[in-house]
Amino acid sequence: TLNGTRLSVRVPGEAPALGGPNPILDRLPAPLASRIRRSAYIPSLAYRIAMIADGRLDGTFVKANSHDWDLAAADLILTEAGGAVVGLDGNPLYYAGTDPKRGLLAAGSGPLLDEMIAAVAGARP
Repeated sequence: TLNGTRLSVRVPGEAPALGGPNPILDRLPAPLASRIRRSAYIPSLAYRIAMIADGRLDGTFVKANSHDWDLAAADLILTEAGGAVVGLDGNPLYYAGTDPKRGLLAAGSGPLLDEMIAAVAGARP
C-alpha cells in the first residue's frame, strides 16, 4: 500500500511510459521505440520498479550486473501490485542462488512486458 491505498500497475495505453538506462532504450526496435514515452532516467532501479507498482511507469529495463539485494524488495512490491521483474527468458527471478548477480532484466506487466522481453532478448549485457 501507499498511504493506505493498495498499489496496482496500470494498463499501458497507446504510448506506454518506459524507463531505464538510455543505452538499452536506444537499441529498442523501431516499432516499440516509436510508441513509447521515455521517462527521465532514474538511477535507483528499486525506485523505478516501485514506480511501475504505483502506476507512474509502465515498464523499465534493468541493466546487467544488478544483485539480488538491489532487486528483491522492489520485485516483491511490484509482484503484489500485479507486475513482475523477469529475465530475458520471461521467468520470474529466483533469489538466494549461488550467484546473486543478474543479467539484463525487464519489469512491467501484461503484453507490454512480453513485448519488452522480445525487443531485447538478443541483446548482450
